[in-house]
Amino acid sequence: MLLSDIRIRSACSDDMAAIVRLFARARASMKELGIDQWQDGYPFVSDIENDIGADAAYVLLKDGAVLGYFAFYSGREEAYEEITEGSFRETGKYSFVHRVAVDAEFRGLGFGKKMFEYAKKLAYIDLSVSLRCDTHEDNRPMRSLLMKCGFQRCGIVYYDKKSGNPKRRVAYDLLL
Repeated sequence: MLLSDIRIRSACSDDMAAIVRLFARARASMKELGIDQWQDGYPFVSDIENDIGADAAYVLLKDGAVLGYFAFYSGREEAYEEITEGSFRETGKYSFVHRVAVDAEFRGLGFGKKMFEYAKKLAYIDLSVSLRCDTHEDNRPMRSLLMKCGFQRCGIVYYDKKSGNPKRRVAYDLLL
């Protein structure tokens, strides 16, 4: 399969069913790998709808089939306001990527890297000085992908701090 045959575009509501299936397969794959990430149903349909509504949703296509997804945002991410066990290397304007998924049948073919290259271009256009991302500590495939794409581990961030059950995530950044 040639990487030149794929394309990335903004996601739209017509992509919703394919994106939902993609995330269901990603959850199943993570469960098989023993990764306790997204096992509560996240990302929820409402998360995807919000990404699409914010023009932040992107899909990777091969022959018209959705094989990858990511959300790209610029601005502030509340969870990144407080980092422990380290620090982000740059405190200026940043962009960030969330909800990255590649169809399990197509992992290892460079699709994840292609999506991060695209996100990096979006961050350049946005005049960000860094691109940030985070993942579950046990998600070794994602952590490896981030390192291959030039990201560096920065520390630990928490989601849902007010819930009484905060979600600990390893945070990364890529200087632009």
